[in-house]
Amino acid sequence: MNTNAIRLLSDERLLRDTESAAANERGAMAHVIALLGEIDVRRLYLQQGYSSMFVYCTRCLCLSEHAAYGRIEAARAARKFPIVLDRLADGSVTLTTICLLSNHLTAGNSQALLDAAAHKSRREVEKQVAANSSVGRCAFAGAQASGIESINASPSAQYDPGKASGRERLDSAGRPARTDAITGQTADRPAARSGTIQSTVHDRSRHSPEAS
Repeated sequence: MNTNAIRLLSDERLLRDTESAAANERGAMAHVIALLGEIDVRRLYLQQGYSSMFVYCTRCLCLSEHAAYGRIEAARAARKFPIVLDRLADGSVTLTTICLLSNHLTAGNSQALLDAAAHKSRREVEKQVAANSSVGRCAFAGAQASGIESINASPSAQYDPGKASGRERLDSAGRPARTDAITGQTADRPAARSGTIQSTVHDRSRHSPEAS
């Protein structure tokens, strides 16, 4: 690349051209990420003899391992949430931000999370992710508690006297019931061959020296 022309630029022109080039770079990167997302879905890397998207990006596209990881992560997020591409192109979020948010984006929160992360540093986004995870865990715990209360309050909920009292369920003969591992149903245990055992003991005692 010939840099002689760059050295001749005025300060104002140099700054303007740099900003324009950076904007073009962001647009080009968003376009590359969109293309990678489609290649990933079609699994075209296999046709080219590569075992994975990561290998394709590092060996065919000559990306560093870090760059390949970030673009693949962003490509998969953008397949689900196309708004990611717009935010990358306008510079409001970076690849690092998308990688941090990708596992937390949903149809209901993607725009809000991306808006909150706009122009934030990595550390700020990490704090945002941690706060979002805490809220998610609290909401999940609340949903679980609500679900349990609904089940307990439902008149159709099945009541198991054995489980309610903390004792094992018994079969018709009064023995602990056996539960089928596949169906989950309980079944009577086979009756013990007490008659046979008693007969054997009786026969042994009758023929022992002490008995005679």
